[in-house]
Amino acid sequence: MPTFDLLAARFARALSPLAYGMDSEDGVRNVVAYLGWELPLAPASLTALGQDLAQLNSSLANLNVALHSVDAGESADVDAALRDVTLDLAPVVAAFHELPGRLRAELPADFIAATHIDQELVGRMFDWLISFDLAKNSPLIYRLLRLAGIIEVTPQVITEDTVAPVFEQHQIHWNRLVKLLDPKSLARDVYGWGTTQLDSERLFAELLPLSMTLSMPAEHRYASEEFTKRVAPGSSIDALPEPQLWIPVFRGDDVSFFLVAMALPKTNPAELQGLALALVPSAAGELKIPLTDQLELKLSAAAQIGTGASLIVRPDRAPDVVLDMESATGS
Repeated sequence: MPTFDLLAARFARALSPLAYGMDSEDGVRNVVAYLGWELPLAPASLTALGQDLAQLNSSLANLNVALHSVDAGESADVDAALRDVTLDLAPVVAAFHELPGRLRAELPADFIAATHIDQELVGRMFDWLISFDLAKNSPLIYRLLRLAGIIEVTPQVITEDTVAPVFEQHQIHWNRLVKLLDPKSLARDVYGWGTTQLDSERLFAELLPLSMTLSMPAEHRYASEEFTKRVAPGSSIDALPEPQLWIPVFRGDDVSFFLVAMALPKTNPAELQGLALALVPSAAGELKIPLTDQLELKLSAAAQIGTGASLIVRPDRAPDVVLDMESATGS
């Protein structure tokens, strides 16, 4: 099967959510509202695009039937089905290319001037489609790109002056792909590394679902006073406990090991905020209490049996290692 046709089929698959969503004028309005605009009318260019997408989706369905037939040992012309997908993709690509100009001609000028929908709609569509396709078909890659800030999901800030529909904007920062070769610069852009305020809340919010994808479900906890004193001597102990993220890197029947991450409390406002990474062993046990001949109460518990070592990483100095830190967590 030709490589170009296979790429066309993959592209058509990514477009399929639009085909299902834009199958009517109401569908067009709903899709555009999901992307952040309340249309005053359903433009003919978008309804026509929906029809072209429906035809493309039909060809994609025929290709899937042909592929399943071949897998089942039956005869099917997969190459012909691939060619149909490629041919039906051509008008869709042309419609996307013409969409900005057609929207300017079909929508009221004041709406265009206020929303810039003609300039932004196609970009938002493709960023959302790529994000959705990766999340569905390559969840690990999607979560890693989210962690790197290459895919960014930003909820709309709601105020009393908000007039647009409530939505989450999916944005792909293609320029950050190059910054993967410069992790410090990337971490500064995404999480504020090298500044006085590390965005640990955002970091933990991305690490938590990544840990779920890796079947290593992390836990939110809070640092104990002893742990804070050890890793950040001189910081205020009267402040609220620092949030931690506990990631299980090994689970056994009797003992587990957690990687614990925490933003370092600062000793003064001008200090560049760092990160503490601790390896914490935890012992597990189970107690069974018979209640009747056929019923028993099972109690499971885990206790921290030491903290091993903690690596203290700061943007403006060499890493430090802290040993024997007592209790890492307070809750």
